Amino acid sequence: MFEVQMPEPLQTAKVAKATKGCRSDSTLWNAIKDGTFPPPDIVSKRVRYWKPSTLRMWQDIATAQTEAGASSERRSLRLGGSR
Repeated sequence: MFEVQMPEPLQTAKVAKATKGCRSDSTLWNAIKDGTFPPPDIVSKRVRYWKPSTLRMWQDIATAQTEAGASSERRSLRLGGSR
């Protein structure tokens, strides 16, 4: 049998800001422009939408980078050096 996959529900900038941890639209747009947050998957009539999978992937990458930075900082502290 064929499995029918439902499309992902789209998330607005309000959810994207909550995912990023910011409250301001300009902070979100600056992060997109800087390449530190993914651009919207769909733009329709000046409204931007993200797929939940896009936001989850960004969270996974950001978490991995944070953990990598924390582990290198701990290593540096154990070795008595500075970053």
